[in-house]
Amino acid sequence: MGENCRMEILYMDPETYTAIATHEMRQRILAKLFKEAYNGRSMTKQELADSLDIKYQQLVYQLMNHLRDF
Repeated sequence: MGENCRMEILYMDPETYTAIATHEMRQRILAKLFKEAYNGRSMTKQELADSLDIKYQQLVYQLMNHLRDF
């Protein structure tokens, strides 16, 4: 493995996992955030909402109430 390769493992609460695994929008938000971060890009919440074709308020609700641990 390369010198810059690093893996982190984190125990996820079963309730949190279930709240994500069963919710398509939360999965899409996390996947988009991962992809953008992996590619070294940053984006505003509005840009993220627009890229996912959801309302800003929906995104903020999900981030604050369901995806806070990420």
